[in-house]
Amino acid sequence: MIRLKALLVLTVLLVPLSAVSGMQAAQAATPGYNVYVGYADTLRSSPTNFPTPFDTGAGVTNEGQPSSTSLDSGAIRVINASGVAETVDSVTVNIGTHSFDLWPHGISLPFGGQLVFGQTVAFNFDTSDFGNGTCTDDGVMPTVTVSVNGTPTTYTDSGQVLNTGGVDGAVCAHGGFPAGNESAQWTSIGSPPCPTGAALTLAPASQTRAVMSTATVTPERRGRGLPTPAAMPASFTRVRSPEPIPSRPRSRTLRAPSRPAA
Repeated sequence: MIRLKALLVLTVLLVPLSAVSGMQAAQAATPGYNVYVGYADTLRSSPTNFPTPFDTGAGVTNEGQPSSTSLDSGAIRVINASGVAETVDSVTVNIGTHSFDLWPHGISLPFGGQLVFGQTVAFNFDTSDFGNGTCTDDGVMPTVTVSVNGTPTTYTDSGQVLNTGGVDGAVCAHGGFPAGNESAQWTSIGSPPCPTGAALTLAPASQTRAVMSTATVTPERRGRGLPTPAAMPASFTRVRSPEPIPSRPRSRTLRAPSRPAA
């Protein structure tokens, strides 16, 4: 339930209520932020499952190259759901014998802010190219270590999103994806990739309520890899109403957004 007040924009960001499947025990105890993985491929045609948002959108900061460049890159996304600003000390990745520490350290991330990490120069985070040279899964599960406020936590990409199912996704089908463009939409780390994409919608799409009354929306998620709806951010924007607020109750019309996988 949301109580309506005279705000141009009302944003609700709820802290996750449960651990994400596939995380280690230490991960489940880590409060305050969410970690997602995806794959960004603009090098090849038809990037149908390109991870969105990537370098645009409110509160999104991309610490790598933008989507307008030629990307062939694993991708990591960190969202601050703590309620206060946090310092992301570092993000590092290990895939078998390969280690990556490519991005700035000591980044201040405000509440609701999002950081995206991908290649910083051409193809220096091409995480799909470390397989065994065949189209058979090499069994390697990447790990991502996120250090926030001095506390590092290691997450296992047991869905093998970063290394495209343990094969070179450009030439091998994997996890429901055909060979070719390797893009994969964001999914909670530890979850399998989502070949068909996923979305969160809120119903009803719009409604009118008196000032200081309550409005109820029902979340619905479609597709794999999304956290529970209670763990996802949703923004409510007043789309019309005269100002200033009159002394007697007047109505407000809110429109609920449809959000891509996040």
